[in-house]
Amino acid sequence: MRGEPIRAAVVSDTHGLLRPEVEQVIQSCDVVIHAGDFDNQMLYHKLNIRQPLYGVRGNNDGDWARQLPLVRRFELGGVKMMMAHDRADVPSAGLGEAQVVMDAVKASPFTVTSVKRQDKQRSPAPPFTTSTLQQEASRKLNMAPRRTMSIAQQLYEGVDIAGEGTVGLITYMRTDSLRLSDEATAAAR
Repeated sequence: MRGEPIRAAVVSDTHGLLRPEVEQVIQSCDVVIHAGDFDNQMLYHKLNIRQPLYGVRGNNDGDWARQLPLVRRFELGGVKMMMAHDRADVPSAGLGEAQVVMDAVKASPFTVTSVKRQDKQRSPAPPFTTSTLQQEASRKLNMAPRRTMSIAQQLYEGVDIAGEGTVGLITYMRTDSLRLSDEATAAAR
């Protein structure tokens, strides 16, 4: 990729959450650079599926992140990079090198040279599993898992609808199966 422009999303400390506007920017990038504190493996895999991911382990990442390095060196478009979540993890040999870069960056103004807007077609999200339902309710509605499951139980048991009686509005919510019956697939078409 030497010489070609590379759109890189640089993020850190997401702690399991990505705001929709950040996700939208990340989707338009060629590569994701994440400086640690993913907080959960699901977010790591979500970012890694879309485009190449260069990541390091942060101080809040659990046992699942032991596979991630504390310091990572890589090259993008002919530019050598070194990344760590915590400055203390950078080898002393690399600190001088990193300090030169940090001083140069601090002295240079950054400007946005262009903003490109375009319509993109999005596929619908897959059906919720128990955990993704709870995560989205927490992220978007600030709801505790217990409250989320209580409301889901009420929707499963049924709601009184005038002229139709009690109608269950969702399928059983304590299953993590994503399989759709042939009957449901045919009805959706």
